[in-house]
Amino acid sequence: MGGDLRLCKRDILLFSSTHTIQTFRLLSSGFLGYLVQADASDDTAGPVQQALTPFQGATVLRGLSWQTSLFDALERLPAMRQQAYCILKANELLYLLCSGGFSLPQVAQPTYYDAYQQEAVHRVEQYMLAHLGEHMTIPALAHKFRLSPTLLKNCFRQLYGEPVHSYLRTKRLEKAAGLLGSTSLSVLQIASTVGYSSVSQFGAAFRQRYHMTPMQYRRALQYENV
Repeated sequence: MGGDLRLCKRDILLFSSTHTIQTFRLLSSGFLGYLVQADASDDTAGPVQQALTPFQGATVLRGLSWQTSLFDALERLPAMRQQAYCILKANELLYLLCSGGFSLPQVAQPTYYDAYQQEAVHRVEQYMLAHLGEHMTIPALAHKFRLSPTLLKNCFRQLYGEPVHSYLRTKRLEKAAGLLGSTSLSVLQIASTVGYSSVSQFGAAFRQRYHMTPMQYRRALQYENV
């Protein structure tokens, strides 16, 4: 690692108390996260430091199934409950490391993209947010912003922590949820507004994310506001 770590969205930085992090190179335009500090006892200090020894005292967790589930759940929680959830999951990770139930994978550092490339991908993201109702493909977006499709896919994932298509789906569903709560538009109208040509496809995607149908979600919001 050489004391130089790069962090992307949805990364987890794990380091021992004896390790000094000299530089955080953030590939995103800003940093938002939680720092959970655990005072390791004699029973935990040894196993944790041993687990981190091959990584010179620190490592970045990226793209693990456990980690994906963590952030999916975290992003659905109200802001006031997110901190407690992070503490809970940090303790769970600490327990797994100490009990041998989890081994740290070697995570390759991301490819370097220069400021021009990052700015171009940021413009792609802003364009996507402004045109959620339109049909978009990676080749078309890459052509519009004069990027190669491969660079767009890889750099976008580094900057935003997930692939283009899943990020777009998330933002479409978040906008749909907002419209269900703030307007009287029909489910068909909302589906069309956020880029779904089929109500059934929209309903399936919405239920997968929010664990209820669009109408159930709207009724739940109405009940809360009574």
